[in-house]
Amino acid sequence: MRTNGFALLALAAAALWPLTALAQQSSKLEYACTAEDIHELGLACSAEEPCAVFVELTAVAQAGPRLIVIGNFHTDSQNLHAFLLVSEDGGRTFSEPQKRMRATALEQIQFLDLESGWISGHSLIPLPGDAFVLVTSDGGKTFRKRPLSEDTRSGAAGQFWFDTKQHGRFVVHHGSKFELWESMTGGESWSLSEVKSAPISLPRDTSSGFRLRADKTDFRIERRAGSTWDPVASFPLKAGECKPPATAQEPR
Repeated sequence: MRTNGFALLALAAAALWPLTALAQQSSKLEYACTAEDIHELGLACSAEEPCAVFVELTAVAQAGPRLIVIGNFHTDSQNLHAFLLVSEDGGRTFSEPQKRMRATALEQIQFLDLESGWISGHSLIPLPGDAFVLVTSDGGKTFRKRPLSEDTRSGAAGQFWFDTKQHGRFVVHHGSKFELWESMTGGESWSLSEVKSAPISLPRDTSSGFRLRADKTDFRIERRAGSTWDPVASFPLKAGECKPPATAQEPR
């Protein structure tokens, strides 16, 4: 009998449960602006009036005992960097296997089995465009970035879905049009297969068992436990301040 990817993920989730029940402490994410951030993102942040930087989590998934979380740092008016977090211990501690991506949005995660997974995203400057996937074949230990097109293209990343390890589809919102891109290589390469004026709908994974919740101080990851939700991890909403780096003064 063949076991599908969702069943494997469910078995892994059951094995991870004793860990997540204990993983309730807060993990700190910190952000320090660089001069390049302020210049390239057009930030009106000064030493006298620094911009508060906040954490937003956008999606969470599980591959065996590994948790994968995506999100971004932002000010009140501007996305700064997207980040990817991985936990090997059920949410107690997190590492960042992927370099933070300036002016980028990471949108969706899908794992088809314990090894094969994808994360969708796009650039934000000057407008949403250059959609891509981050591909992993080792359960989230490492990721490689694969653009949908080698050419610069506008359009925001929409929904994507892989029905096998090799075959996937990806929707890009391009103005009033919707582009459907297709991969037969596990996300390594893509081709434009259709352009429509009506929205394109793809399947969605509704079996993750996680949810993200924010209050006035924290962003929390929770796992469904029957009719209730148990805490897995939390991150303070405030990640720091954005202001020009201090420059050393020359001796007189």
